[in-house]
Amino acid sequence: MSPKKVKRLARFLVVVFITAILVCLVGMCFANAAEYQPATQKTQAHEIAEAARALGLPETDPIIVRAKELWNEADSQFQNDRDIIATVIYNEAWGGCTDRHRELVGAVILNRMCSNIYPATVYDVVIQPGQYLKAYATPDSAYWIKARANPEDWLHCQELATKVLNGEVICDDDVMYQANFRQGSAVYETCYTPYSVTYFCHR
Repeated sequence: MSPKKVKRLARFLVVVFITAILVCLVGMCFANAAEYQPATQKTQAHEIAEAARALGLPETDPIIVRAKELWNEADSQFQNDRDIIATVIYNEAWGGCTDRHRELVGAVILNRMCSNIYPATVYDVVIQPGQYLKAYATPDSAYWIKARANPEDWLHCQELATKVLNGEVICDDDVMYQANFRQGSAVYETCYTPYSVTYFCHR
């Protein structure tokens, strides 16, 4: 086989490989709703697009177009989830609380969502009756507006929520309770303020 044919074959095989990964990525978006996927989906979609560009494929190629669509879908979901968690963090743990306390508030939400016990989305975890408040996830509610009143504080809440969603907060996966009393199987961590005590507990 001539070098030219070998090069064409190699390029064809790489395109097939990229397409297979893209198909798997699309399936991943729907295969397991109990896992938080947007961050992973964004990374993989970007890698697929870059690999396709490295082969000389144009931006209009279906592989790159679909990779961009998947990236945009994941980014939109990521931002929505981030802002809901940031709103909860502000309303549950702002005045007098440490960043560690705030991170754990977000981690509990993510842990619940990634379990098979609680709802499978950040939004549904937060609005679940008897848990948080639906107003935390309701645009233009008093809690929603209050969290965004100070741009600097709001940006910080978004940064903390981003850490949570990116898996950068150290917290056991089964820490699913946050309250001013002990519950579950054991206390994971206790956070104090001048006016309260919050227990983060294992299921």
